[in-house]
Amino acid sequence: MDSSELVALAYWLLGLVLIAVGTFLVRRYAPLVRAMREYQILNELAWIAVRAAEQLGEKNFWSGEAKKHFARSVIQVALERLGIQVTPDEVDAMIEAAVRELDRLAETE
Repeated sequence: MDSSELVALAYWLLGLVLIAVGTFLVRRYAPLVRAMREYQILNELAWIAVRAAEQLGEKNFWSGEAKKHFARSVIQVALERLGIQVTPDEVDAMIEAAVRELDRLAETE
């Protein structure tokens, strides 16, 4: 074997190693990245839905439960359209977190 064949073999082996490492990393971390993105989407949807519920609730004299029901419905429809599956408890938790954040922001104004 001459040096050019050895270099070609080294590149070929390096390519195989890189493919194997890349495949391993994608299989291991892709679900984590997807879960993190879904959490961010849920958080953003909850924030938008809670602000909308607060505005509409003030205008239409909705109770707290009516506002929560509206926010939950908006979030669930959006998640279904995006193909994201979460439990009702997760949706409720994000709504409660958004309400608390909104209350905290209102206190500082």
